[in-house]
Amino acid sequence: MASASKEPWFYELDHILRETLLRELEKRGIHPDKAIEIFKDVLDEVIQELAPKIFNTLKTNMPALLKENKKMRKSFDKRLYELWKEPLDMLEAFLHLSIEVGHVVNRDLRLTATEENCFLIDVVTRLHGQACLIGGEILTLLRSGFADGANARWRSLHEIVVIASFIREKGNEVAKRYLEHNTIESHKALSEYQKNAKRLNLIPFFS
Repeated sequence: MASASKEPWFYELDHILRETLLRELEKRGIHPDKAIEIFKDVLDEVIQELAPKIFNTLKTNMPALLKENKKMRKSFDKRLYELWKEPLDMLEAFLHLSIEVGHVVNRDLRLTATEENCFLIDVVTRLHGQACLIGGEILTLLRSGFADGANARWRSLHEIVVIASFIREKGNEVAKRYLEHNTIESHKALSEYQKNAKRLNLIPFFS
C-alpha cells in the first residue's frame, strides 16, 4: 500500500496511457469521443511505448511494494493464528504424529515383506506419504487464510484415504495392478511430453 503522500505507481501509468491516446487523437485530428473507434489502431503503438515504462516503474517500486505487502501479510497471519490457534496447532501436531508413525511402520513392514504382501505394503506406504504431503499443503493454506484451497486439497486427501482403504481390503493383487496402472499412466505422460517437447521449447528425453 502506498503512503498518503505518494500516488500508487499505476496511477502514473494510467496517466501515460491517457496522454498517449489523446496525443495520437490530436495528431490524427479526431475528437476524443471517438477514441473507442480508433483504440484498436493505436493499441499496438501504446503497448510498445508503455511496456518498458511499466517494467521499469514496477522494478523501481518493487522493493517498497513487496516490503509493504510482507508487512501486511505478517499482520494478517498473526491475527488469523490468534483466532484459529487451537485447531491449527492440533492439525500440525496430528500431521507430525502421522509422519512419525508412518516412518516407523514403513520401516518395520518392509523388513518383514513377503511375496504375499510386498505390493500391498509398497502401495499403502506410498499413499500414506502422499497423504502426509497433502496434509502439509492443507496446513500451509489454512495458516495463510486460503480456506477454499485447503478444502480442495482435503478432498484430494479423502480420495487417497478411500483408495488406500480399498486396496488394503482387496489385497496384494489389486495393489500390484494399481502400481502397473501408475506405470502405464507415467508412460502416457512421457509419450505426450516427448511428442510436444520441441514445440514447447523443452528438452526431449530421447533424441
